[in-house]
Amino acid sequence: MITLECDELDIHITMKNPGEQASQALAINLLKAIEGDAETQYAFGELCWSHCQNYHEAVRWFRYAANQGHPIAQVNLAEACFDGKGVEQDLQAAFHYTLESAKNGFPQGMFNAGKCYENGWGTKRNLDEAIKWYDKAAEEGIAEAAALRDVLSQLTNASLKK
Repeated sequence: MITLECDELDIHITMKNPGEQASQALAINLLKAIEGDAETQYAFGELCWSHCQNYHEAVRWFRYAANQGHPIAQVNLAEACFDGKGVEQDLQAAFHYTLESAKNGFPQGMFNAGKCYENGWGTKRNLDEAIKWYDKAAEEGIAEAAALRDVLSQLTNASLKK
């Protein structure tokens, strides 16, 4: 078992016959995460989420990375907040992290920001903002964003003509 303690963090990880190299690599990466390396914090969040299904711990690591501007961690934290997985459901926080990810240039964040504005999830419904973010996501190659942008543009133009 590897145990590292640093300020508020008390980390216990059990590895079955990890070998010395794996133990050293894990210890080095944990220290990088504790010291504030956003990419490593994000990676630990993914490990906790995907492999351990420890959503509470995953949210903790995603939050560390997200607060440093890591756009994928921001999207993952937003999704956890939307679903109430590992954290209490909070649509405003979900929208906040979604928008931060979009502003940081992450295409999935842009698409998700469009969905939030289109549906009023965690923010006031705003079709112009939805179209803007769908357009940005479409420019980054998300085909579904282009389709939604076009549909919303047609609906908005049709309602303006009435």
